[in-house]
Amino acid sequence: MDNNGRTSLEEKRKALQLKLKIDNEIKSDIVYHWLDYYKEMLDFGMQVEIIYLQQCSKELLGLYRSRIAALNNDLLDPDKVIEKDNPWISRIFNRFPSISDFKYEIEAPMLENTGSVSEMLQLSTQALQINPTDIIFLSNDFSPVVKLKWEELLKNADSLFNDGGITTLIFTDPNFNWIIFRSIEEQWNYDKW
Repeated sequence: MDNNGRTSLEEKRKALQLKLKIDNEIKSDIVYHWLDYYKEMLDFGMQVEIIYLQQCSKELLGLYRSRIAALNNDLLDPDKVIEKDNPWISRIFNRFPSISDFKYEIEAPMLENTGSVSEMLQLSTQALQINPTDIIFLSNDFSPVVKLKWEELLKNADSLFNDGGITTLIFTDPNFNWIIFRSIEEQWNYDKW
């Protein structure tokens, strides 16, 4: 085999490895964990707007979208994969930066965890003195970010989040003016920008 043949085989091997890596990321970040929660939200009749499914580099955007499309799942829109440098999500982490290098953790007032998820959300909004309508939900446990209706979230939060499947919960308004955060240790923090 000549050098051109070896180079071609090496390029094909690298392309296949990259495709498998992306497939594994999509399965772990979206399919195996998040998709069940998304289906449950829809089954509850919640209005759910997917902001994005996954972030990736501009160079990999086409490959990520094609791998999402290959799943043939009507609930997963390949166009909801966005470029990693999208300023949208970085705004929340810039406004409410993590104080830990190992996990997302904010320095903010804390509420004693005295009840269900819906009760803690209500206590947080009272402490923040806000009355939200639309909210953004994300988690460190998976990549998708969605917009939800506040009242629908409160009605269904206990069914969605009390099973321990999602360890961190992050809620904010669409302008990132406040945050409600439940850590992996089930500590509830809230803050305004």
